[in-house]
Amino acid sequence: MQIDDDDWWTDLGHKARKDFGRKPVIEIDVLEGVEPLDAQFGVTLPRTVPVTLQEPLFGQPADSGQDPDVLYTYAVLDAAKILGLPELLENTDLDHDCLFQGTAAEELRHAAPWIVKLEENNRFTRALFTKGSGPRDLWDSDPGIFCRSKHTLDDVRKHLRKFTKVRDGHGRWLYFRFWEGVPLRAYLDTVSLEHPASLSFYGTAERLLIDAVLTRDYAGRFVKHHCQAIPDTLESNASGRLTSVQEQALATAMEERRRAEIARAMQKGFPSETEGLPYEDLLRLVAESVHWAGVRGIRMVRHVHLIACWRLIYGSSIETRDPDGVFAALGQSPGDEGTKIKQMGARLSDLHKLGHL
Repeated sequence: MQIDDDDWWTDLGHKARKDFGRKPVIEIDVLEGVEPLDAQFGVTLPRTVPVTLQEPLFGQPADSGQDPDVLYTYAVLDAAKILGLPELLENTDLDHDCLFQGTAAEELRHAAPWIVKLEENNRFTRALFTKGSGPRDLWDSDPGIFCRSKHTLDDVRKHLRKFTKVRDGHGRWLYFRFWEGVPLRAYLDTVSLEHPASLSFYGTAERLLIDAVLTRDYAGRFVKHHCQAIPDTLESNASGRLTSVQEQALATAMEERRRAEIARAMQKGFPSETEGLPYEDLLRLVAESVHWAGVRGIRMVRHVHLIACWRLIYGSSIETRDPDGVFAALGQSPGDEGTKIKQMGARLSDLHKLGHL
């Protein structure tokens, strides 16, 4: 598991534009300060979404004197992250459908992506943005992505279905879990003058189907990708083949996902040690641990997790606290990483008993 020092899409702190020779076609905005809703007990008119997301999710085009097209709000949700999602949707008055169809929709309905047309002042919509201990407080499950479109749910569903599977550079079919925010954000960020293929996610040269996409990263930040227009010179990517740039972006996004999973496991396993530690700092500790482990030939996720826990508890300068240099020598020793980890763990136990840790 190799790690880059600079994952350029994880630190967007500004508005970015991609220019294709005419007006800018893509605007990227980081939406700062998004705080989840609480239970809102006693509130006469409870909010449906956090105030920072009100305009991006439910705002409408400015009145230009003509009849503007209404922008609808769709969520693509992961049934694997929301217990009983198909049944929940059936008990709402919201239009919805599974992105899979046929046998796959029947057999995988509780692990499949579902598209739902969100409405304001709706209990289910509110639950998506509510953080709490209740089974239907869904913020912490990070359930999916959000899209704005002027088109019907069926039109958007048919379009997004094209992206559930893509081909890699060798022509092999892969599932593309674009309903997870970080991979989709990495994919959309590859749009450039040299690599415009990602624009096909928004539609075709003939028709813009997705006006904007909102994704959430592992630190809880939202990023909005707004497509102004699709150049009429855009070629259809009917083969669904990823470019080398897109493959690299998605590979790095998966590394980011693994780091986030390790960080979350550390929060659960060491609540007192991680309490008060900013999530960004915890992610940085994990990233440093990944790099430290990789240099020493340690790549399995569970082993990297263990090293990150050691560095959390004992500090990042563990090696210097071993007066005999045994811990450092074990880290540099050849051989099976499982054996190496056991030996390193045993040495830490000895150092703790000797009062060096």
